[in-house]
Amino acid sequence: MLLSTLRRMWSGILKWRYLCSRKQVRWTLAAEDICFTNRLHAIFFCLGQTIPVRRGGGVYQRGVDFMVEQLNRGRWVHMFPEGKTHRKRYRDTILDPVAIPFLHNTGPNALLQDDNARPHRAGIIADHLQHAGVERMEWPSKSADLNPIEHLWDQLGRAVRARVTERTMLADLGRLLVEEWDAIPQHRIARLVTSMRRRCRAVVTARGWATRKVNMTQEMIRLKWGVGRLIEECQQTPVVIPIWHVGMDTVLPNVKPYIPRSGKRVTVLVGQPFQLHSILTQLRKDQKSPMEKRKVLTDHIQDQFVRLKAETEALHYQTVDS
Repeated sequence: MLLSTLRRMWSGILKWRYLCSRKQVRWTLAAEDICFTNRLHAIFFCLGQTIPVRRGGGVYQRGVDFMVEQLNRGRWVHMFPEGKTHRKRYRDTILDPVAIPFLHNTGPNALLQDDNARPHRAGIIADHLQHAGVERMEWPSKSADLNPIEHLWDQLGRAVRARVTERTMLADLGRLLVEEWDAIPQHRIARLVTSMRRRCRAVVTARGWATRKVNMTQEMIRLKWGVGRLIEECQQTPVVIPIWHVGMDTVLPNVKPYIPRSGKRVTVLVGQPFQLHSILTQLRKDQKSPMEKRKVLTDHIQDQFVRLKAETEALHYQTVDS
C-alpha cells in the first residue's frame, strides 16, 4: 500500500514503461465529484486504474470495498488519505452562513484572508465572493500560512478523536467539538496570538521558506479512517510505504491559468516501509471495536506522515537555499 500527500501528485517520478503497464500500475481512489464529472474525464481516470469514491460517504463504500479486494489479491494500492474540504461545501457551510455575514457586519473595509487551497480558489468561489461584494487578500504562491488557528484545529481534532467510540453518532460529534473547543484555555490562545510578531520575523529571516514554527504546506494532516479499514480488513497485513513531496504547488499553482510550469524544484521522499501487524494483533486481542481499530491504525500512520513531512521539508528547503 502506497500512501501519499494529495498536492498535485504526478507520475513524473515513474518511468514510462511502468506508467503505461496496466499490470504494474497501482490502483487508486479519486473523488467522483472532481475526476468523474463527465464521460471524457471518467474514461481518462479509469484507464489509469482509478476508482471513484464519494468524499464524506464514510469508510463503507463500493470503492473502498474494491480496494480491500485488490489488497487481498496482492495488488498495489495507492491512497491519498488526507481529508479535504470541497468547494461547494466551503461555500455553503463556511462562506454563506459565517464568513460573508461577518465581513458585511464588520464594515466596508473588511478583507477576507484565505489561502491558495483549491476550495478557496475555485472559480465558483471567486464568482460567489464577487457577487457578494467581498474583497479578499491576494495570496502569492510559496507564502507561508502563519495563521495560529491551525494549531488549535490540530489540538481540537486530537481531543475529539480521543473521545470517539463505536457508539458515537454524528450529533455526538457536534457536541464533542463544542465541548473540546470550550475547554481550550484562553491563555493558550493568547500565547498563539502574541507569537505572531516572532513568527513573521522568523519567516522574513528564512526568506519566505520554512521555519520550525511555520507550516509551509498550508494544511494540517488529517487522515481519513478509510485507510485504517483497508489495513484492518486485509487478510494479510499490508506493507505501508509513505511518500511525501514538496514543490508540486509551484509546478501547478492553485491560481489561473492552470498551466504546468517547468524548471521548478520538487522533492519527493519515500519513507521506510512499515507494517502494523503487531498493533493490529493487539487490537484484536483486546477485542476493540472496528471503529477503535481504524482510529488507532490511522493515528499511527499519521504519526509516520508527520515525521516524513518534516524530513522532506528540511531536505527541500536546504537544497533550495544551497
